[in-house]
Amino acid sequence: MKITTLLLALPITAAAAQTDNPEITIAPATVAEQPAPTARVPTARGIDLVDGAIVCGSYDLAEFMYGQVNSARHARASLPQELRRQAALTNGYDHGAEPRLSDYGCVMVPAGTKLSVAKGNLVPVVTGMLPDGRKFTGVTLPQMIAR
Repeated sequence: MKITTLLLALPITAAAAQTDNPEITIAPATVAEQPAPTARVPTARGIDLVDGAIVCGSYDLAEFMYGQVNSARHARASLPQELRRQAALTNGYDHGAEPRLSDYGCVMVPAGTKLSVAKGNLVPVVTGMLPDGRKFTGVTLPQMIAR
């Protein structure tokens, strides 16, 4: 077995030599001291058209209330007043009317309100204080907490 090597001699011009060996400048590195990471406090946030966290006594109730409030706000945003009035006369209720959360033992926590989330639960159990000074405790949807 014979191994044949073929070498090609390419003429190197001055321009080709300059592009093959570019000049490299290395700047001295500076290391900035990183600030210590701060612990982020969980806050309430809204989903879709609901502009805060809905806190209720049970997860199922919080989920139901979210659906009702969100549906009513979508109806108000998309249906003209005349169609809503006609549907209310036909159906017996207004699609754009939101349920009163206090009737169900729930509360709407405005977005940005600090929450204390209990650890070790499958559903988020939260406590906190509303801007008017009232305290609340209950369950909310996980998507309604900004961590």
